[in-house]
Amino acid sequence: MCIARPRWMLTRIHNSIYTSVFSFCGCSTSRLTSGFNLLNTPRICRMASVGKRNEADAISSKPVTSSTSTQGNEYTQTSVHAGTIAFAVGQPSPSLWPRKQIADAMHAVANEIQSSDSPLSSALSYGASSGCVSFRQCIANFVLDSCDLPTRKGIDAKEVALTAGTSSALAMITSSSDLQEYINERQRKQFGEDFSATRTKRKRICIMEDPSYFLARTIMKGSGLETIGCPIDDEGICPTALEHLVKSHRPEFVYIIPTYHNPTGCVLSPKRRQQIVQMSREYAFMIISDEPYNFLQFHATDQKVIAPFATQFPDADMLISLVSFSKILAPGLRLGWLHADAGVVGLLEDHGVISSGGFLNPMSALLVHQLMQTGDLMPYIQRLCSVFSTRMDALCDALHTHMPTAKFRRPEGGYFLWVRLPMDGDPTTAQELLSLAQTHGVSFLAGDCCSVSPLEQSASHAPYCLRISIAFHSESEIQEGVHILGQCLDTLNAHK
Repeated sequence: MCIARPRWMLTRIHNSIYTSVFSFCGCSTSRLTSGFNLLNTPRICRMASVGKRNEADAISSKPVTSSTSTQGNEYTQTSVHAGTIAFAVGQPSPSLWPRKQIADAMHAVANEIQSSDSPLSSALSYGASSGCVSFRQCIANFVLDSCDLPTRKGIDAKEVALTAGTSSALAMITSSSDLQEYINERQRKQFGEDFSATRTKRKRICIMEDPSYFLARTIMKGSGLETIGCPIDDEGICPTALEHLVKSHRPEFVYIIPTYHNPTGCVLSPKRRQQIVQMSREYAFMIISDEPYNFLQFHATDQKVIAPFATQFPDADMLISLVSFSKILAPGLRLGWLHADAGVVGLLEDHGVISSGGFLNPMSALLVHQLMQTGDLMPYIQRLCSVFSTRMDALCDALHTHMPTAKFRRPEGGYFLWVRLPMDGDPTTAQELLSLAQTHGVSFLAGDCCSVSPLEQSASHAPYCLRISIAFHSESEIQEGVHILGQCLDTLNAHK
């Protein structure tokens, strides 16, 4: 095995990374070659060195492993070539896509919309603001049937709104002027007119877990929000630290991933959920709960799923749960839903994007509604859970064998394992390991990409952490990838 000298960052960065990021933020892509100096932006460069700054970069095509899990053509955002192991990719492998179920649903829908007498043909028009009521009720019933909600007898469709996926919903929520005024009014009542008068002069703040999903910060920034990190542990975000930050900064939003957290895999405890909801009432901030992984639990299939946060607290009017079909069906559907107080749902219906074009994805909604009515969704989710549980076992076993000094805690669901490298002596950083591993066809998301606070202020040890995804690669590929990582780590440590 030929070992190359480790580098702090890659010298070649694909322009597609920055094209997507700047386009999302409304910036001209000409800034890639003029006015935007990569060398003067070390944090962005470090994130780019992972190969997935916007989850759209092509992984190195050098065939140095036996991996055959691939993806890449004109339709895909992410390319993964044969001979590479891309632990950074957060989507199911193509071998897991529910092709038959989706094809059957498409065939049924196509037959219906050919008839002008069929109400389904109306899906070709602008969509109803929050989506089709019958589909929203179908989702509500699905959540009620599959989730652990012993105290709830029903979920009203008025508490559910369809979205074009979590990223789109997050952008709409944080840019909604009506929702911003709603939060301001709550804070005015809570803290008085003087606080409200100074609100317009203050920065808009969102507090996030540290570490957190790295692209959420990009979305927040695009909405004019400054993000501040809050420590987490094995039970999720720390309420004491959160309250201190809330008192100091008076945020509009607190963004959390409470179930099978990205990147750490932790689950917010029931006690802390109650504490945070109570805090939102006391300090008048809106909780945005990002929950794409709830249904991907590894334990027995007869156990109920952890319910979306907002459905656990039906009286909480400062709490929005975002759920996605991207992780439990296919990301290309660009479809999800949110749970919130009916009044909050109404405010989001008045967003300019919805007022102009209606619900963003009525045809995908029609397709998934058809699939759910056939009863095909839950068996497919159960298949994913079985596959991912086996892959997580393979990952943990490989780490014990090939990287025995690494620290990690096996999650009970989701996509990711958060691995900490040994930190004694002159420790190897995740970026150093990444740079060497990439020369051997293996990549992952380096932990400092997930940091919200400046690295020198963060308590997360992120520079020494790896986020490894089990979603894309098979068990044998996972084992081979970890073997290579272990060899690279041993080489780096030997030269310290």
